[in-house]
Amino acid sequence: MTKAAADPLVGAGKIAI
Repeated sequence: MTKAAADPLVGAGKIAI
């Protein structure tokens, strides 16, 4: 997984938490 793909996932996780 590239950083470009990981960034939105991490961003969504932070918003969820």
